[in-house]
Amino acid sequence: MKIEVNQNKSFEEVVKELQDLQETKDYKNDLVRKTLGEKPNLRKIFSVVIIQNPARFNEIQEKIFLGRMTIYSHLYKLIELGVIKQISIMSLWNRSDLNEEEAKILNKFKEWTKNMTDRQLHYFAAKTNYFCLSEFGKDLNIINWTLRLSKNEKND
Repeated sequence: MKIEVNQNKSFEEVVKELQDLQETKDYKNDLVRKTLGEKPNLRKIFSVVIIQNPARFNEIQEKIFLGRMTIYSHLYKLIELGVIKQISIMSLWNRSDLNEEEAKILNKFKEWTKNMTDRQLHYFAAKTNYFCLSEFGKDLNIINWTLRLSKNEKND
């Protein structure tokens, strides 16, 4: 593959071209694979989100033996990479037009809180967020890469 270099481009055109390149799916895939390959704890957290999808913070913390701040920083890194998203219960609470994924999240929350008092229910509804896979995070290339890395780590 031959790459053309145009010397007559302005700085703004070059910056725009670089931004467009970084927005391609191939670039993002490579970035995610590199990041997950270099950071095993990040990969473990991503694996728990894949398995639990959707997952509350406490569900993730039960499977990963890391501190709260470390888990949160890894979750926000995964959000930044675009492979997971965060959905708060309050954003779903009074809506009637829920899609399938949002309905699943709300049902999982209701199942978790079914034995709580109304006061506890409202308290946790205001504070609970679920982490779930984004469309990009559901890409089989990324999921298979995560599985392969996890298997290799286990064999080492």
